[in-house]
Amino acid sequence: PPDAPRPLAPAAGNLGQIPADAALPRPAPRPAQAAPSAAASADLRREFDGAMNLLSRAQYDQASEAFRKFADTHPEDDRAGAAVYWAGDIAYSVKKNYEEAARDFAELLKNYPKAARAPEGMLKLGLSLIALNQTKEGCAALAALPAKYPDASAAIATRARNERRDNKCR
Repeated sequence: PPDAPRPLAPAAGNLGQIPADAALPRPAPRPAQAAPSAAASADLRREFDGAMNLLSRAQYDQASEAFRKFADTHPEDDRAGAAVYWAGDIAYSVKKNYEEAARDFAELLKNYPKAARAPEGMLKLGLSLIALNQTKEGCAALAALPAKYPDASAAIATRARNERRDNKCR
């Protein structure tokens, strides 16, 4: 059936389910390639900065598309993880599209686990799953955050702890 759930991520410790007709997970980053030329590097910087500019001007749909395009087109770039995070954050914070947000945050954690925003992505993955009534999976993500990201900021660690308490996580 089209609405039958399917695993959010195939890895052990599955953190949720999304409808079977939802978009497939994005491909894993390609292996590292030769460093881009200075011109190509400047073009990538302009492309990412353009997406950030759209975000700063509250042009959320365009910013989300630009971040998604950047991450899909340049998965090996150092900014790809940030692009995936921002696409997920727009889905979570602005659109309240928790299914899209959960997919983006799961992609961030799978493909860019060392990204600067990964701890916040894990927090928002947990919150997205809870918003989708997948409380057990959301609580699991929140509970795993301190072990996976022991250096997460105090604000993120505290929010995860408070959300676990407020959602009566075990």
